[in-house]
Amino acid sequence: MDYKHLETQLARASTLPILPHVTLQLLKLADGPSVSAKDYERVIMQDPAMVAKLLRMANSPFFGGGGRISSLQRAILMLGVETVRSICIMVSLQAGSSARKPGRHFNIAEFWQHSIAVACMSKVVAMIKKYPKPEEAFLAGLMHDIGKLGIALFLPDESSQVFQLRNNSTLSDYELEKESLKITHEEVGYEVATRWQLPPLYWGAIAHHHSPLESETASDELAMYVHVGNALAYECGLGFGHQGEANRIHPAVQAIVQIDEEQYARICTTVYEEIQKLVRSISSGARAA
Repeated sequence: MDYKHLETQLARASTLPILPHVTLQLLKLADGPSVSAKDYERVIMQDPAMVAKLLRMANSPFFGGGGRISSLQRAILMLGVETVRSICIMVSLQAGSSARKPGRHFNIAEFWQHSIAVACMSKVVAMIKKYPKPEEAFLAGLMHDIGKLGIALFLPDESSQVFQLRNNSTLSDYELEKESLKITHEEVGYEVATRWQLPPLYWGAIAHHHSPLESETASDELAMYVHVGNALAYECGLGFGHQGEANRIHPAVQAIVQIDEEQYARICTTVYEEIQKLVRSISSGARAA
């Protein structure tokens, strides 16, 4: 297994099915002083189905709209542009991944539950560390495993191979990939992220969430938060595959982040129920086109 095979498979996909144009625009829309709620409304209005899903999500119990939100403008003003952007990206990622079916062994619902869990955990860790834009940690966590989805969608034989090995092993998928494929979902994720032209801010977390100290991008800090968020998700029973060693907090990262075990336990307890509500909201929103 090598990059050449991966690049060939990706090249055959004329359009990567997961990130529609509107979602890419939302990701690239900066949060500078010149960007307003109107700018977000203008982008989202290009996709009527997305507007409908956003309104349904905004009125869900998790976000507290209570059936009172009847316009996109009101949803943006009530929730804030960062939350609106996250909702749109989550819904479009989940809905888009259904357009091209991965193998039957790949449980898409469990994959998204894990991705959302890591997003929530990463954001809480970033907030504890007073990271100026914790929403970036949320989005980095949400997209951290796109390499796993990329393998399932574009390298189905290799994905099935890892799944079969998982049945007779306690190793993580990352460790099984290194052992059997000689390429990992971190590496595949980086290839997909660059082809999608995702903001470079997120590349480090996608390419180094198991090895954050190896990241050489401006998002080193995000990679560490996602590394911790991923480990916490596994500790809370919201993993995707076996935990293994790769999905535990690296001691060197622990020393840098400096959050003690009691805080980790509180994060898991506090966030777990909210994640379940959010998963239900997103699943409901994604089904309604």
